[in-house]
Amino acid sequence: GRMDVISPSVSSLVMLIYFISFGVNLLGCMWYMIAWFGGVEDSWLSTKSILVHVGVLPDGEPELEETPLTEADFYSQLVASLYWATTTVTTVGYGDITPANTFEMGVAIVVEFLGVLVFGLLIGILSSVFLNNSRQARSAQALQDRIQEANEWMVARHLPKDLRKTVRTFYTDVWQRQVMTHHDAKMLEDLPFALRSKVVMSIVKQSMEKSPQNLLRIMPPSVQELLAASMVPVTVCSGQDLIKEGRPTEHLWLLHSGEMAELH
Repeated sequence: GRMDVISPSVSSLVMLIYFISFGVNLLGCMWYMIAWFGGVEDSWLSTKSILVHVGVLPDGEPELEETPLTEADFYSQLVASLYWATTTVTTVGYGDITPANTFEMGVAIVVEFLGVLVFGLLIGILSSVFLNNSRQARSAQALQDRIQEANEWMVARHLPKDLRKTVRTFYTDVWQRQVMTHHDAKMLEDLPFALRSKVVMSIVKQSMEKSPQNLLRIMPPSVQELLAASMVPVTVCSGQDLIKEGRPTEHLWLLHSGEMAELH
């Protein structure tokens, strides 16, 4: 079956959003506790008033009354503290809820710096996600264009539907394998020579031991490592030609997995 793997960038984004939500909730609760332990009348609660529903006017409209947060209910005070934490961490800072003493000012400064760092990370991860999605979209579009071109050609040549389906499947398989191979090649390319040699040797060790006439196995380890560091991963799909008789080749092929057949 086919297994979809979540991109590391997307996973990082989801985790960051989760931690931001958790952090905002924690900061809001902390901001609320600071007000109560430091004295409500001398805290940030005294800097803000809210409209509270107190009844209904004769014309049916709700009657609202401005009430200081210090006299509001627990729910209103908690929402106000979460509101402050959210606007501060997101660097919006409306300024309608402000610190009322030196300690609260210090806490606000720390939270503001944390907000800048967090959203710097968020922007970086978002950029990575969009860049990866853009690359995948271009690659997928190239595949669609190639399949469309092949399909138009097959229709013009009146090929049977089952044969056309086989050709389309082949192109899709080639594209998926090329993506995987490109990833492997990129990972190896970034490694230094000595480390790349060790990694490739670990991957192809069994293949070397099973090589015809033990050609590679009888070579000195230093030569094996030199060959390993020069290897490039190549994926060949079923039915695809690798080498044609009579044509010169400049490569030494080592079969790591799968099977090859000689056709005459």
